[in-house]
Amino acid sequence: MQTRITGWGHRLPKKKVANDDPVYSQIDKSNDIFFGYKTRCRLSGEETVEDLMAEAASQALEKAGISAKELDYIVGYGTIGKYQAPNLLGLVHQKLGMDSHSTIMTIASEFNNYLQGITVADALIGAGRASHVLVVVGHNYSHHFRKDDPAFFSIGDGMGACVLSATNKKGFFRLIDAAAHSASSFHGGMSFVGDNNCPDDPQKDSYKTPRFLMNDLGVEGFHAVGLDLPPQLVEDLLQKNGLNTQDVCLVCYQASNSLLKHWEERLKPGQLIHSLEENGNMALATVAVNFSAQYNKIDKDYVVMLSLGLDMQVQALLLKRD
Repeated sequence: MQTRITGWGHRLPKKKVANDDPVYSQIDKSNDIFFGYKTRCRLSGEETVEDLMAEAASQALEKAGISAKELDYIVGYGTIGKYQAPNLLGLVHQKLGMDSHSTIMTIASEFNNYLQGITVADALIGAGRASHVLVVVGHNYSHHFRKDDPAFFSIGDGMGACVLSATNKKGFFRLIDAAAHSASSFHGGMSFVGDNNCPDDPQKDSYKTPRFLMNDLGVEGFHAVGLDLPPQLVEDLLQKNGLNTQDVCLVCYQASNSLLKHWEERLKPGQLIHSLEENGNMALATVAVNFSAQYNKIDKDYVVMLSLGLDMQVQALLLKRD
């Protein structure tokens, strides 16, 4: 048996926000970094991150043909919740009705959580520690940016999931290689910063949810790390495996149109999947949502998942369908 992605799912908030929405009235839209969006989804009303993560996970489980009770692990990240810890992943475990002996494994690596979750799940199954692993991510970042921050203009909330299983079934994607580049010299250029000081009364809530910050180092890192390192990483990964860019479908992070266009022109992939105009920058959920939502449109037997995170780490996974 081999480890394959046997199920996939996603959920988006119901509310769609267009560029002319009053919430963006303070944004300088002449910014040359964040652009290329028409609409994006924003969590509102009674919706919660954990509820939509559970719905995405249920969809993935249904496709995989297994129940939540059969899962050995739930791996991923839900953010931003009421608490700094525990993570929302525990509530997803509860809502799905997973067995008490299954393990909750939180991966806090914005925005590479989904790719790292797949890597961990593949390793757990390959080592014989698990038969079925759920990877699920989700966020409500649109509520945690300053309203005058150019990055706020890009953000759309989203939730995505997949199930990896040890199986003899054919026709599913499996992980065959991975690569990363960590530019830690830009550490702190982009961050979520909050006041986590405890009050005198320990009965009162002490965790104030953070806000996104991008300083001059972050802008420098966005250009230095975001433009040319991702396509170079993909090229090296494909060359190592005897493939060229025309052989693959690229499912990638979508922070802005400038990045997507640059990567597409540099790589010229056989197929490119994204949803920038309609969903904006879904941060840690981007690859998960697009892989699920457009799964039936993938016409290549090789997929490269590409993401980059706040720690200025670029990651790429190479999947093969066989």
